[in-house]
Amino acid sequence: MSHLLRATALCAVLLVSGCAGGQGQSHAGHEQKKTSPAAEGSAVKTAGPATLTKIADAIGCKANVVTDAEELRQAACKSGKSQYTLVTFATDKGKREWLSESKDYGGTYLVGYRWSVTAPSENSLKPLRTKLGGAIEIGTSHQGMEMEPGKGHSEHAQHG
Repeated sequence: MSHLLRATALCAVLLVSGCAGGQGQSHAGHEQKKTSPAAEGSAVKTAGPATLTKIADAIGCKANVVTDAEELRQAACKSGKSQYTLVTFATDKGKREWLSESKDYGGTYLVGYRWSVTAPSENSLKPLRTKLGGAIEIGTSHQGMEMEPGKGHSEHAQHG
């Protein structure tokens, strides 16, 4: 994965989460949840490649572009008290790589074909999903984990 994808993945999660750690969560509390529209019985439009402008319009905010590269475009916007990170991708493979990297930092994502929106909570993405389609995915939470003295995250992450 390119350095640009890794950097924007980290920025997206940090921007939306505000680096706020949840209390009482353990490393064993990894949560990767996908909520399909069919599972919740809602009628959702078919998601296709969306532009940053289309996504921002659906949220009700103005997209402030922070990354404009060949492989992806990333913007930030705020609606009410919620901060969103919007990302569109040149390829679906690029999106999957970015999401894989981003989810290691936690976060809640609305994911469509070649686009993703990161938000502070699943509830803040549900109304957007009815407008754009996509699936809600929740990243891995490493907040509040305790590490053994002298062991880095890479050793700790090899738990089974």
